[in-house]
Amino acid sequence: MNQNTPMEIATKIFVNSGLMILAIIFGIILHKTGKPFHSETFAIHKLATLGFMILTIMLMLHFSRNDERTGLLVTLISWATASVLVIILSGKILSEGKFESIMLKLHRTASAGLLTTVLISFYKILCL
Repeated sequence: MNQNTPMEIATKIFVNSGLMILAIIFGIILHKTGKPFHSETFAIHKLATLGFMILTIMLMLHFSRNDERTGLLVTLISWATASVLVIILSGKILSEGKFESIMLKLHRTASAGLLTTVLISFYKILCL
């Protein structure tokens, strides 16, 4: 089994943090500029978000294999996965211009849920 060095893990977490920051910044830009969305801004937001979500789940799965606290991590992975699905679905509905007020609140809440899950996961894994 391939064991990552602490430096490799730190690099993955750093890259993941950068993707998260990009997704948030470009999400704010999309919200501020309004419709029609600029295709480049929209593409960067979607790709950064997708990369962040995939890398987050991969990191969480990697750590759950090497940790005794699998119950907590399984719960966090489940919450992260549910948040990802809500983010994708609400983002799709938002881009179509339907139920904007409700979907924007849902999109932001799910994004905050995913971010909180990631922060708790990394804290539990790295600090305890």
